[in-house]
Amino acid sequence: MKVCKVYCTYFGERRGDASASPKDADDALDIFRKNIQNDGAIDCGVSEMDIIVINNNSDSITQKGEDFLKKIHNRSTPFGKIFVHHRENVGGSLGAYSFAYDLYKNQYDYWLFIEDDVKMTYPRYYKILIDEFTGQPKLGMLSLTIIHNENTEDAWVSGGFGIAHDKILNEIKTKFGKLQYDESDDLSNYGQVGDSEYLFSQPFIKLGYKLKNPKNKDILPLADNWENFPPQVDWQKKKNFSFDDKAFLYHLGH
Repeated sequence: MKVCKVYCTYFGERRGDASASPKDADDALDIFRKNIQNDGAIDCGVSEMDIIVINNNSDSITQKGEDFLKKIHNRSTPFGKIFVHHRENVGGSLGAYSFAYDLYKNQYDYWLFIEDDVKMTYPRYYKILIDEFTGQPKLGMLSLTIIHNENTEDAWVSGGFGIAHDKILNEIKTKFGKLQYDESDDLSNYGQVGDSEYLFSQPFIKLGYKLKNPKNKDILPLADNWENFPPQVDWQKKKNFSFDDKAFLYHLGH
């Protein structure tokens, strides 16, 4: 089995102090560099995992940022290789995920879509998450964050942060032409995502699949620093997750 992790990077103005996210190009580079280092150190649980980096262009990117992306392109990791591509910032991270799938469709069994400020911290995380698909043929996307309007026809995954099987993504591309995102704006700010998260998620439901969070008894689909990220604070208030004998799945920002 061969899988991939798709990072969207953006070296520009970000949410910053309002959340656990980076605030600018330098901050984003510092966090992303550490996350790439982590990818080379943590056991992801599968023998073959490539990393696809889709960089949404920014006028604020520094020379250090450009140099780092050049440096890691084609770099080998213990599990595969890193590939870096650049695109115009249309549709934010969801547009980047769609762009990655257009480039690499049918080359991987599973796809993990993740933003550049998220660091997976639970050992063997990819294998554990793949196992959630066993016996669930109608599981379309395993969301690693809040699902808005959960269990309704209008459900959507926040940030598109989750894992999906290539077969289902291919069905979406065949039916809708691409993984969907909002193309109405030429985004100048990373946070102006528009309806992309909704558009990205809806084809799973329209094709009869479900959006679900992990049910593994040992992990929480929360960041270990969730209290610093307002959307996850709201999610915890809604779900009231029990932290007893469970470990966090990832870390946000610094």
